[in-house]
Amino acid sequence: MRERTVKPIEKGWSFKQADDESAEFLPVAQFPTNIHLDLIYHKIIPDPFIGKNENNVQWVGEKAWIYKTTFASPNADGAKAILAFDGLDTYAT
Repeated sequence: MRERTVKPIEKGWSFKQADDESAEFLPVAQFPTNIHLDLIYHKIIPDPFIGKNENNVQWVGEKAWIYKTTFASPNADGAKAILAFDGLDTYAT
């Protein structure tokens, strides 16, 4: 049996609003991340945990968001390669 190799893909992530054709991909604030942290980092929304800001950022959860990165494909020499997102807590396609 082959030894398991793990290749982290935590670098180079960016995001944008899916339904906004004029939106450009912006770098994520940190990794792991979530959309609220990234929008706060880029000063697009205020911190929802301060005052009544939560009321002003409800739209964030109603939108679809795209996250992307690139990475080199592992040389599997005919073996099966598995892409696993440990901790992903939402719908992904």
